[in-house]
Amino acid sequence: MNVSRLILPGVFALALIAPSRPAAAQTAPVPAASQVLNDQQAKALYQRSLQLMEASGFAMPELARAGAPLLENMRQTMDSLDFLGYRSAQLHYRMI
Repeated sequence: MNVSRLILPGVFALALIAPSRPAAAQTAPVPAASQVLNDQQAKALYQRSLQLMEASGFAMPELARAGAPLLENMRQTMDSLDFLGYRSAQLHYRMI
């Protein structure tokens, strides 16, 4: 039995499938505009972060006392974002 007869059809089939494999694995690129948070999403994210930080104080009271200045800074920054708008990069940096 000739081994090349068994191997060659497999090689040709692999050659046909291989180029289409990376194209199938790729996903459609996401437009850059949809990757940016809008104002409502940013506000919800910051509020949830603040809620989670406050909730950790119930589990660990010492953490609540130590993190109180940080929580107050976040609350003030949230008030500033609500007043000045969510287009201020400096205020977003303070939240991070």
